[in-house]
Amino acid sequence: MAEDPKSTEPPSPENKDFKGSDSAAERSIDPEASSPTRKESTVSPQATQDEGLGQAKPVRESETLEAVRVIREGGIIGEKGAGQVQAFDFGASSFLTQRELRQMRELLEGFVNDLAARLSLFLRIEIDLTLEQVEASTVREAMGHMNSSTHLTLLRMSPLRGHTVVETPLDISLAIVNRLLGGGVQISESPRRLNEVEISLMDDVISIIGSEWANLWCDFKDIQSSIVGHETNPQYLSAFSLDAAALQVAIDTKLGDTQATLRMVIPRMTLEPLIGTLREIKVDSQSIDTSQKGTAPLWDDRFDGIMTEAYAWCRGPSITLKEIADLKTGQFLSFQSSAFNDATLRVAEKNAFKGSIGKINDQWAFKVECRNNEDT
Repeated sequence: MAEDPKSTEPPSPENKDFKGSDSAAERSIDPEASSPTRKESTVSPQATQDEGLGQAKPVRESETLEAVRVIREGGIIGEKGAGQVQAFDFGASSFLTQRELRQMRELLEGFVNDLAARLSLFLRIEIDLTLEQVEASTVREAMGHMNSSTHLTLLRMSPLRGHTVVETPLDISLAIVNRLLGGGVQISESPRRLNEVEISLMDDVISIIGSEWANLWCDFKDIQSSIVGHETNPQYLSAFSLDAAALQVAIDTKLGDTQATLRMVIPRMTLEPLIGTLREIKVDSQSIDTSQKGTAPLWDDRFDGIMTEAYAWCRGPSITLKEIADLKTGQFLSFQSSAFNDATLRVAEKNAFKGSIGKINDQWAFKVECRNNEDT
C-alpha cells in the first residue's frame, strides 16, 4: 500500500522561519497591511514633480530680482533691485525740453486766442477756446484720450514731414455744422457720424485751424496746410507708428451750451524742424528787446475788411452859457481860420491823428500830419 504523501513529520524550525518570512513578505506587499508611517511617506510622481516646479519657480524669480547697476544723477553708479527699475522711453519725452515745452505752451496760448477770434468771425457767433493741455507723449497715449466714434482730420503741413491729426468731437462738429447752415448751435439729436456734406463744411473750419498753425511759424518757414483724409475711429489711423513721439494739444471748446475738447496730435517728425526756432520767437515779455519797444505792431490781414467810423473835430470859439442858451436854428457862429489847422481825427473813439481840415476839389478833407500818442 502506498504511503500517504502527507508527511506527519513536525515542521522544523527552519521551515517555521521560512514560513514566517513568507508571511512578512506578504504583509509588506499588501497595501492594507502597510504601517501608517510608510503610508504617509508615500507620494505620487505627479505630486513630486509639482513640488519640484514650485521650488524651482522662486529660484528663477530671485534671479530676475537680482541687483542691477544704475547710473544716477551726476554719473554716480550704484545698485538697485530689478523690481525697482522700470523701462523708460527716451524718444517720447526727451524731444522737447522743459524750457521748450514751456515756450511751446506760451506760443500756443497766442495761437488759441487768434483761432478763437477767427472762428468767431467765420461762424458769426462767439466761440470760447481755452488751452487745456500741452504734453509730449506718444501717438498711442494721445489716441487713448480720443473717443471711439469721433471726427478725425489728417492735415499735411508741407514741406514738413508727417501728418497732423485734428479731432473735433461729434457734438461740437454738429453744432458748428448747424451754425454754418444758418441755424443755431443747439443739438436736438444724439451725436452721429457726419455725412459727406457736413464733412465738407467742417473742412472749412479745419482749414482755418491749419492756417493759424502755419501762421505761428511764418517768420521762419513757409508752411502750407492741406487736408489729406478723414477718419471716424482713431484705431483706423495708419499714417504713423503708434509708438512715435508726438505733441498732444488739448483745447477746451465751448459753443453755446455745447462743450467738448478739441485735440491736435503733431508727430515729432513734423515738429523737429521747428523746435530750433523756439529760441528765436519772443513769447516772454521779459525777453523783448528794448530797441523794439517803440515799433508798431505788425498788421493782421484778417482786419482788412472791418469797417469803422472816423470823424474830425477842431476847437471852436469860446462863448458864454447865455449865448449858448440863446442859439437858434439857422444862426451862424464864426470860426477863426487857424482853428482848422489844429484838428484831430478820431477813430474807434480814440484820438488817432493830428492834422488840419480844408477843402480839395470843393470837398472837405482831413490832412494827416502826425500820429497822436496822447490817447494811446
